Amino acid sequence: IGIPRGGVALGNALNEYATNNPKDPILIADDVYTTGTSFDEYYRKHYSNEFVYKWCIFARTTPTNGVKALFTMPSKI
Repeated sequence: IGIPRGGVALGNALNEYATNNPKDPILIADDVYTTGTSFDEYYRKHYSNEFVYKWCIFARTTPTNGVKALFTMPSKI
């Protein structure tokens, strides 16, 4: 499931690999993680009582609250 705006296209692309088994956990995806607010709000609104995976492509800061990133910007260059 893509978080609205940037994550929708990513979520749609990842759906090709979904199991479509309702017993399997959901993956919430976003393109860029900045503060984590989008993940927190989307999770609370739609999946607050469920286990979900949370992934993004790029993180501007170190992700929190269970969010994983493929790439994280270094704290100092």
